[in-house]
Amino acid sequence: MIKSLIIGSSRGIGLGITKELLKENHKVYGISRGAPKLEIKKNYYHTSLDISSNVKFKDYLQSQNLNEFDNFILCAGSNDVANLPDISIERLTNLYKI
Repeated sequence: MIKSLIIGSSRGIGLGITKELLKENHKVYGISRGAPKLEIKKNYYHTSLDISSNVKFKDYLQSQNLNEFDNFILCAGSNDVANLPDISIERLTNLYKI
């Protein structure tokens, strides 16, 4: 059975990939701030985690044997829409962290 780790599995592209892999009977380990709404829950294992917290994310990764995963899919992101003059350094830094 193919085993995948998906960061950002609860919405958008990450959720779409999660659903498709579960349809194909893959084992999916998802990380996101909130649990995704899934029709298929068999073989899905969720960890609620805000990856912008570097320490918590690092601790999670160190607690896993990453060699056991066949796929590592990164779909985490944020849609912070603003006009360029309205974007502060702090907002840019937060986007970059994600």
